[in-house]
Amino acid sequence: MRHLSIHNDLSLEEHYNIPKLPVSVHLDHLSDFGSQILPHWNDSFELVSIVSGQMQILIHAQKIILRPGDVMAINVGRTHQLSSIDGGDCEFIAILASPKIFVTDMSVASEMMSALLDDAHPGYILMQEDTLDRRTILRMVNRMLELYQDRIPGYPLAVVGYLHLILSMLYRLGQPGSETTTSRTQPDEKILRSMIAYIHLHFSGVISLDAIAEAGSVSRSKCCALFRKYLHQSPIEFANDYRLDVSKLYLHSNPSLSIAEVAAQCGFTQQSYYTKLFVRHYGMTPREYRRQSGNDNSPAPAAPQATPELMEENPEMQMGKTSGSRYNSRNEAAAHRVIDTLNEIAAGAEIPDSLHPGNGSMWL
Repeated sequence: MRHLSIHNDLSLEEHYNIPKLPVSVHLDHLSDFGSQILPHWNDSFELVSIVSGQMQILIHAQKIILRPGDVMAINVGRTHQLSSIDGGDCEFIAILASPKIFVTDMSVASEMMSALLDDAHPGYILMQEDTLDRRTILRMVNRMLELYQDRIPGYPLAVVGYLHLILSMLYRLGQPGSETTTSRTQPDEKILRSMIAYIHLHFSGVISLDAIAEAGSVSRSKCCALFRKYLHQSPIEFANDYRLDVSKLYLHSNPSLSIAEVAAQCGFTQQSYYTKLFVRHYGMTPREYRRQSGNDNSPAPAAPQATPELMEENPEMQMGKTSGSRYNSRNEAAAHRVIDTLNEIAAGAEIPDSLHPGNGSMWL
């Protein structure tokens, strides 16, 4: 599996592959990333074209399904997340192009670029209908992939030419009254970014719902509402997804660490719960993933240890608690009922009222 580096401010670390140009062209499979790419934004314009299979993109609190032949253009700085549908794979072309390649001394180009990067311009343009614009852009996207794969002399210049043509079309399609599907940035997205950045910085320790909400200067109920609206999951579910994603990097790059040590460094206090979530997300155990990556040098599993009366195995249990607090385990039966309920929440169930906080077509 491939691992993408997403910084604490949610920006993606971009690696361009066209010689001497801030441009990259990739033919990817979503399964190479573990069936999802966590929320991020790019310093570059992004074009996504589906070759086979289906993909879900979360952008501007909208859930969009992309199918073969669909094209989506995502503007600079717009947060989005990619994920599989029902565990199926998706083959897609992804093209990233820095705004720098479009800035010239021509006033018309400078004015157009300023308009494209303005917050008032659509966050994305979605092209799904069988129109001449979609077919034209799709042909150019496919041609850029062919140029990159064949490496014919002078191909970088041809790629830049196609990108200029596409950008001029996207500028037109993003104007009011266009028939393409577009959406503009919403104010709450900046709040969400702040809360996600907090999770990125503190994933290795205890994360409370109070602390996440405080990072966004909102109430706990508002915090949960924003995560549900934009990411379709709870704050703690998102934190666990991020921990799992980081753990893949640890498993691959630190073969000397045991599975238990990887789990602990990623904020899981119990290896069994970490393994359970890992299997649920990736269809294999952490050790199997490490073996696939060719780094299975971890020591043999430790002998089973006695289970304490109540382990904080589920980070959901930190909801509403301050960092470092501990649950009273004298009433073990009641405690385990709480664990069962919270595990169901982690699996996607609705939060019961008794636990709910507050109650006891271009650019993303």
